Amino acid sequence: MPYKDKDKCREYQKHYQRKWREEHKERIREINKKSESRPERKKYLKKWVVDNPDKVKLSKKKFKESEKGQRYYGKWNKNNPDKVKLKSKKYSQTPKGILNSIKKVQKRRAKFQVLGGNYNQKPLKGLIEFVDKRDKFCVYCGKQFSNDKNNKQDYRTYDHLDAFQPHSKTNTVKCCGYCNSSKGDKNVWLWLKEKNLTPSKVIYELTRL
Repeated sequence: MPYKDKDKCREYQKHYQRKWREEHKERIREINKKSESRPERKKYLKKWVVDNPDKVKLSKKKFKESEKGQRYYGKWNKNNPDKVKLKSKKYSQTPKGILNSIKKVQKRRAKFQVLGGNYNQKPLKGLIEFVDKRDKFCVYCGKQFSNDKNNKQDYRTYDHLDAFQPHSKTNTVKCCGYCNSSKGDKNVWLWLKEKNLTPSKVIYELTRL
């Protein structure tokens, strides 16, 4: 081993350490657990996180983009639907969330204009009265509507069955705010399958026409 050559010595040390870590993963976990349980170590880690927000953000981003991160967050989101909804609700009220929401609406409208030509964004009063008599519950999930306008998830909305066609008696349905925002401009049958929802009688009848 040529210890006089510093560069070669460092390369050898890195290679040896990397090899040792791969062969002793369980031992490293035990050392980390013992280290993290120490009060001094906890204080150091908390201080490091506060002092290095950019590094923490970059590390989280890399983990989310990795295969392991996608599996972890996918499993976590599936097991914690209430926390995901709460987090989404808080984000939608932040300046960044509001800005992204506006951008999505603008892109969606531009897409409609290109694919569908003139696009009628709001149904007329007579059409609303007709749909209200026909649809008593959310046509997608069967949920009963809330009378509280502040409850955007459960309050009634009017959706295009086919997002790229104008409002009409055969293309307008009454649904809850959550289903309306979740469906977006997706194909109704593919979206119902994705959400594991049973199609209602109204959807069957309207899609046959």
